[in-house]
Amino acid sequence: GSPVIFPNIKIPLLIEETGGILVGDETCMGERSLYDPTVVVDQSFDGLMRSLANRYTRPCTCPTFVDNSQRIYRIKQMIADHQVQGVVYHVLRGCLVYDFEYQTLEDELGKLGIPVIRVESDYNEEDIEQLRIRIEAFIELIKLKDLETRISKLKKSEIAG
Repeated sequence: GSPVIFPNIKIPLLIEETGGILVGDETCMGERSLYDPTVVVDQSFDGLMRSLANRYTRPCTCPTFVDNSQRIYRIKQMIADHQVQGVVYHVLRGCLVYDFEYQTLEDELGKLGIPVIRVESDYNEEDIEQLRIRIEAFIELIKLKDLETRISKLKKSEIAG
């Protein structure tokens, strides 16, 4: 969802404080800026300026600038790589492009059985307890789903064995 920019890191902190494990993010200000390095091929002024511009714009995953199908593909890949059990989708109040993208992402992840919660916030701290309750309930739901899956597997192994 929308970028989480320091010092406004309440969403990641709430995920961890309420028992969740944050394994990645797909925002332009997060881990995406750490990979896809820019390689300087052309040493001319224009080439260097192009490389500099690419360095700042390539990590951008804002739905305004990128093909959403590629973004959703990366999110699905991240889910598979990290065995993600749920997604917290953050929308910065007023950031309509991420808000519009939510339904498509929820539909795609629903096909994989991955629950998604949409949380909307801004840069103030006044909504932190409301966010805490919603994120905590979401994490409890994921834990309950995981427990039900384990019990089901245990029952199947007892029947088979």
